[in-house]
Amino acid sequence: MTAIGLIVGTDSVHLISDGALCGADGVIQGIASKVAIATHLRMAIVGTGRINPVEIAAALPASSQDAAMRRLPSYLFEQRRKNAADAPHLEADGRNNVTLLAAIWADDTDRAEGWIISTGHPFLGPDYVPYTLCEVEQVWMPQTASLIGRPDRFRPQIDGSRILNEQRRIGQRGRYWVGGFGEATTVTVGGVTKERLCEWPDIVGAVIDPPRLAT
Repeated sequence: MTAIGLIVGTDSVHLISDGALCGADGVIQGIASKVAIATHLRMAIVGTGRINPVEIAAALPASSQDAAMRRLPSYLFEQRRKNAADAPHLEADGRNNVTLLAAIWADDTDRAEGWIISTGHPFLGPDYVPYTLCEVEQVWMPQTASLIGRPDRFRPQIDGSRILNEQRRIGQRGRYWVGGFGEATTVTVGGVTKERLCEWPDIVGAVIDPPRLAT
């Protein structure tokens, strides 16, 4: 479980995410934003799994959104290969897989768009073909999508904080994975903005304690 989600509205598209960088054992290795912004492309990306969106955003072609999006499958392929080489013991249960969400104001359609690409994710279902870019029409948020309501009425400070706190209480493999802080990244025709939604008193070097409430 990780707190990344994508909400596509009429005039904006939102990424919500937490800031806990956890190891495979659930111990927090660092607390930092997981979102990378390519301002010149009106694009923001966030990932789950052992992937660094900041490195990907820095390497994206600056020529166009289309060129940048078409490069994403190759970046994920290389990251998946590296993960398998670094941690072969995690292959059996799929923990070397990575998923990337992209929020853009599309140059070609002049509207908010959300996209997902993955090397394999159980919530994408058996028909998903790995490394394929798929457009998200309204919401992609495993286990808590029902909390969104109407995407075009999504309020980051109110709805985003509530959803992140709910995601924080969902465990996986005997650990909790949502922590540090919650933030929303919003892409509109005017560009990309990011705001802090909530914080939790988690500690680097320890596992996440979900009963602690957001401040």
